[in-house]
Amino acid sequence: MTQVPPRLHVYLAREAPVGVILRRGPARAACLIAWDREHDTFEVGQWVKRRVYEDSCDLSPDGRHFIYVAMTKGETYCAMARVPYFTAIVCCGNNGRWGRGGYFVDSRRFAMPWAGSGLVTSAAASGLVRVDEAEAQDPGHWAARLERSGWTPGPDRQLPNNWDGQKVHWRETASQWRLERISAPFKLSCPWHMNHEATYALWQPETDERIEQPDWTWADWDRNRIVWAAAGCLWTTDVTDAGLGEPRCLHDFNGMTFAELMAPYEGVPRL
Repeated sequence: MTQVPPRLHVYLAREAPVGVILRRGPARAACLIAWDREHDTFEVGQWVKRRVYEDSCDLSPDGRHFIYVAMTKGETYCAMARVPYFTAIVCCGNNGRWGRGGYFVDSRRFAMPWAGSGLVTSAAASGLVRVDEAEAQDPGHWAARLERSGWTPGPDRQLPNNWDGQKVHWRETASQWRLERISAPFKLSCPWHMNHEATYALWQPETDERIEQPDWTWADWDRNRIVWAAAGCLWTTDVTDAGLGEPRCLHDFNGMTFAELMAPYEGVPRL
């Protein structure tokens, strides 16, 4: 039987050379992995046996805290934890699957729009401040969070049924090529339904030449290189006017198995 590779969802800190990888699989198991992008080293963190929704996650600009939405026993909740753990230091209900979760305003301030009076925190959350949506200038949906992180929006692609479409974003690289991201189809009238799924390509605007990358499940521009996920591995290469250089595997995340790991701090009860 062919082994299905894990899904890797990657979040880069905006103000520090670090990131976090949400590894999903098998089934509902998920693991957080800290990534030191300066030295390309990885720290395997905590596992959970529940569905973690990759499109409702956010990494603090300094890369120290992670907000996520998960489901367990039919109930969804939104939580914040220290990277690379899931143990919550802030937790609240999420009003079902389509509650918008939470997000960081900066490295110390965060918003959880559905928290209401149900927010619980631990001593480990000292120094973190929850703000309301008006003060937070809510990024609202996944496309806005991409743009906050440096992606430029292009024209939407309307599909033939006139209801569904695709969001297009791109990033400059150190060459004539741009990295292009095309979202999976969704209802353009409901931008909050846009998720983490996308296809990627290198695109040269002057010639309209495009190099499709059908195997990439995530990609981004990391300072002076392209990084991407494919087949359960994290890859990188440089890019020149001639195109991509020789791919280099940073780490293979296949073959990992669930392992118990306690967080080195006090958490709060999950809802």
